[in-house]
Amino acid sequence: MKNVLLTTDFSENAENAINYAINMFGIEDVQYVVLNSYQDISASSGSLVSLIDTLRNDSIDRLKSHEEDLLAANKGIVVESKSIYGSVTQGIKTLSEETAFDYLIIGTKGISVLENLIVGSNTMDVIKSIKIPTLVIPTKFEHHKIHNIAFAADYEKLKDSHILEPMIEVAKLAGAEVKIVNVSEKEEAVDVPHALEGFHLHGILKGVQHQYFTEVNEKVTDGLEVFIKENRIDLMALIAHEYTFFDRIFHRSITKQVSRLTEIPLLIIHE
Repeated sequence: MKNVLLTTDFSENAENAINYAINMFGIEDVQYVVLNSYQDISASSGSLVSLIDTLRNDSIDRLKSHEEDLLAANKGIVVESKSIYGSVTQGIKTLSEETAFDYLIIGTKGISVLENLIVGSNTMDVIKSIKIPTLVIPTKFEHHKIHNIAFAADYEKLKDSHILEPMIEVAKLAGAEVKIVNVSEKEEAVDVPHALEGFHLHGILKGVQHQYFTEVNEKVTDGLEVFIKENRIDLMALIAHEYTFFDRIFHRSITKQVSRLTEIPLLIIHE
């Protein structure tokens, strides 16, 4: 049984992300948990308790209605709702102690996914703090068949080959091709260690159609943007490990370039 954690604030973008996940994973052998976290706003100590009670009751009532809608729209779906006091990250951590989730789904509000990850503190906090494979879905992005997955790689040796299993599973579910891309600042001669790591990836991705690409561009974000457009990428996968390709993409100094990079979903996986 696959366990998928869905986060919601009952907004349009959250609902869109939930629908994307259900369309991707289906309802057979999948259990969905819908999380709504709530926090008190500034209030006097005398009114704080009553305010929290109000927020809790509102969260529970809206989750109940939301769950009924999901059951009505998706016959046979297995879904459970959880209302937790605290931040989204705190709520995810609490539930993760109870259940080993295979995927976490988050919807964003920004112009693009990557812009939201940089300037959206909640989303970035989740990415940094939570080690569950995370699908980040941009606003109003409608699910369609995934044909091409871009795997942004720097060819550094993976500590554990199993970390790519979420991407491989998604690729197999969709029958998609994985396009492994590295953005280089200039044309370079063959780098033997990196070539060997590419061979290592070839073994890991056995059974999944895949190709290797090098995009030459002085800016990582520009190179990825070109690659995404030219190869009709439907989903981008990234490994979130320190001081590597992920950091080059998410460094705050390139916020403006990143904001126009892509409006496709991201799959963030952790070492």
